[in-house]
Amino acid sequence: MHLAIVHYHLRRGGVTQVMVNHLRALSATACPGQTLRVVVLHGGEHDAWPSGAMDLLPGLEVTRREVSGLDYDDAPVARPRELAARMAAALSDAGMSAADTILHVHNHALGKNASLPGAIAQLTDRGYRCLLQLHDFSEDFRPADHQHLLAALSVDHPDRLPQQLYAHGPTRQYAVLNRRDYALLRRAGMPADRLRILPNPIAPYDQLPARSVARSRLAEKLSVSARERYIVYPIRGIRRKNLGELLLWGATAAPTRSVWLGVTLPPSNPREQPRYAWWRQCAAACRLPVLFDVGTAGCLTFGENLAAADAVINTSVAEGFGMVFLEPWLAGLPLIGRDLPEITTDFTAAGVQFDTLAPHLRIPLDWVGAAEFARQFTDGYRRVLAAYGRPAPDAAALARDIAGLARDGLLDFAHCPSRLQAEVVDQVALSPARRARLLELNPALQGLLEVDRHTQRALVASNAEVVRRCFSLEAVGQQLRAAYAAVGESSPCGSQELEGSPILLDAFLNLARFHPIRVE
Repeated sequence: MHLAIVHYHLRRGGVTQVMVNHLRALSATACPGQTLRVVVLHGGEHDAWPSGAMDLLPGLEVTRREVSGLDYDDAPVARPRELAARMAAALSDAGMSAADTILHVHNHALGKNASLPGAIAQLTDRGYRCLLQLHDFSEDFRPADHQHLLAALSVDHPDRLPQQLYAHGPTRQYAVLNRRDYALLRRAGMPADRLRILPNPIAPYDQLPARSVARSRLAEKLSVSARERYIVYPIRGIRRKNLGELLLWGATAAPTRSVWLGVTLPPSNPREQPRYAWWRQCAAACRLPVLFDVGTAGCLTFGENLAAADAVINTSVAEGFGMVFLEPWLAGLPLIGRDLPEITTDFTAAGVQFDTLAPHLRIPLDWVGAAEFARQFTDGYRRVLAAYGRPAPDAAALARDIAGLARDGLLDFAHCPSRLQAEVVDQVALSPARRARLLELNPALQGLLEVDRHTQRALVASNAEVVRRCFSLEAVGQQLRAAYAAVGESSPCGSQELEGSPILLDAFLNLARFHPIRVE
């Protein structure tokens, strides 16, 4: 049996890194004397693909083929037949056929390419067997992607879109990253024998540089002295990463100037770049100890950032899998900041402890004004519902629900739109009284800023052991091979549509999950 891995692009990070780790996981679990032939099908961008490293994986023979039309698209009409023909031709060129090939397709239903869902249907009709892995959902506050699918697929109502995106059958099975997504798809009608949880593998860090060397580089490139603490946020600065909250941490630390916070990479998506630039301006205006682009060319490498850091921070409000909750421990680093229980529940069940995370960062509602918060939050939520073709809730009921977000006059900072977040950052940066009040409401905040690899040595070691046991290349490699075996043993006999249903959309668009920063 051969394997074809399919994705829109091979850019740095994200799904590309997951694909690389999947191949490493398959290599780690390869049987001696057996070689699995793998072809990677992708759109035009492939600058981040480590071809040399892939050539050296024992038990695998990896090639790649560029497929025209597999990139992100903005075409007004989907052309699945043409894309399927090009994918089939690329597979044939690689010596693979429907009879001997499994397709592992990543994020086919996300809305980045409206032709791909239909192309998958065309290929399964030809006898190809597919494992469709869902990392993210267009239903999860991605209205532009969802609208693109509706328009290009000529779907007349959002509740009928799942019929085209999530058709299933013996030859079309699904993998999700967590229990939340598994439960949602089961509620929407996906049979249990066609759905599995497949966590992302966490690869070990190969020889991080010596800390002394990395700290010297940090001082040279960013002027952070050996006496100052350095906390890294290893992400691209897109909206859901909640940079306003990182700035609030910076405003809390600003008076001492003994802690620096570093964001590794800017967004690559042009739609994300203006907000990122705006946050940079806010940080500069408030003279915050927040550094940007610390992982770009000419600055520090990813490994140098980790080796130099005293801790890793997370302020994100939404994740698909949440690598940030597992990777730092393998680098010997504690993790501080925001917890996301809908994601981390899977990890705590495995034994990972998140003693240094908190699910909220509370501020007094009167810092932003109850009426102004309600107005901006209501406007944003109504706009996003309208973008999804959903009617606005009854005004009185919506007002009650929004009022319920603030308890005892306190509000989670992450529920604020960017402009209100910036006002709070400015207040805390300028007012010692506001800073003291923030620490009083969030007593762990001061302590978390003082967390480092020495004070949390036992927790780091314990969590690293759980990650190695449950999420290693070897552990996930076995799960991946089991998933391929289940798909490979299926016999072609057609597919079934997922019921046209509002379940997925309504669950993702729940008001309690709405953060205006995601859709501004």
